[in-house]
Amino acid sequence: MKKILATTLIFSAIGLGVIAFGVGGSPRPNPNADAFTRGPDVDNTSAIVQLKGDPISTNPSTKPPHGRKIDFKGQAVGSYRAQLNQKRNEFKRWLRTNAPGARVTGEYDVSLNAVAVQLNGTPLATIAAAPMVQSAEYNALYHPTLSESYKIINASDAWTAAGGRATAGAGIKIGDIDTGIDDTHPFFDPTGFSYPQDSQSAMRLIALRITRIRTATTSRKGYCCESFL
Repeated sequence: MKKILATTLIFSAIGLGVIAFGVGGSPRPNPNADAFTRGPDVDNTSAIVQLKGDPISTNPSTKPPHGRKIDFKGQAVGSYRAQLNQKRNEFKRWLRTNAPGARVTGEYDVSLNAVAVQLNGTPLATIAAAPMVQSAEYNALYHPTLSESYKIINASDAWTAAGGRATAGAGIKIGDIDTGIDDTHPFFDPTGFSYPQDSQSAMRLIALRITRIRTATTSRKGYCCESFL
């Protein structure tokens, strides 16, 4: 009988939860209307400029064996890195002559042989025309696709329908049958402890109680973990 009662209690609690979150007649927010997702996809003021020549990670003389890391202290890597640095310096000199407004703001040589350039009004086509440039692309801009999910799931309406944050869930008891709990373990000894009092304030305490459940028809037993809000 107790087992049946505990099971009934579980599904009653689930039903209350469904009712609480199923009410509220306000229209569902448009998931594509989040203001934080709006904005340009391309930054026309800066570019990633790939220079001719392999980066350290793929050049035959510096590429590490499968499963190994790049030996940055090795002579081969040091020598090739110096060559790449020289090529970047050549590109900077070219900029000073042909695109004086542009500025190099970043340099890369491990996974990509490239530089980041702040254009400052210089056309991208001008940068791409440099003899040592492999390709030049505007920087892409990425925006968060969702900044506040509670609006999408109608969480505010759910709180209101349930009576508000201060009292929502008060009085609901949740039971969970778990036959794997050993109630004789010292961890469950309640000596020296007392259950906290119920609170209707926003700062509610949640108390758990492990209850042994025995069936009248068999020798099997289980335990019910109850949650009091």
